[in-house]
Amino acid sequence: MASAWRSARYRACQFVAGLRPVLEAEDAAEVAAVLDERGVRVFVTMDPRDRRHSLAVMRWLRRDGVAKGARPSPDLLEAALLHDAGKGRIWVWERVAFVLLDALPRGVSRHVESPSGDGFRHALWTLRHHAALGAERLEAAGVRPRVVELVRRHSERVVDAADDAELLWLIEADADN
Repeated sequence: MASAWRSARYRACQFVAGLRPVLEAEDAAEVAAVLDERGVRVFVTMDPRDRRHSLAVMRWLRRDGVAKGARPSPDLLEAALLHDAGKGRIWVWERVAFVLLDALPRGVSRHVESPSGDGFRHALWTLRHHAALGAERLEAAGVRPRVVELVRRHSERVVDAADDAELLWLIEADADN
């Protein structure tokens, strides 16, 4: 029950934060200090909500790194800013529907999703596959391979700590923001 409460609280906070997704000048400067020209080109095309969320993920990694006495690598910080690049423009209600459908027994939401078309069903499919879509987009833009790999895998549900500590850290930051 505590897990369900935490998830509901997280989604409510995420929704409220999304109501004011504009980045301030100092936010933009912080992003520009991490991303090169290729990354910036991708970042500015992301949905404003995803840009705000990605900035929060990057900041969380920095704060958590200070607390742990560790420093996130440049690749990890860049992946934090670009991890949702595959989502594209998706309406808030489609995001809410995805979360609600995804909470149903396995397979229900997958019957509604569709890789073709451009409506609600495609938005759900895009949200499900945004990590792979984002990785493809970043690869095409010439972003460093390690950043592409972190983005491609950031939605994995099971990752072995010995497998990739940075990936685990990104997944944790994404879940907490």
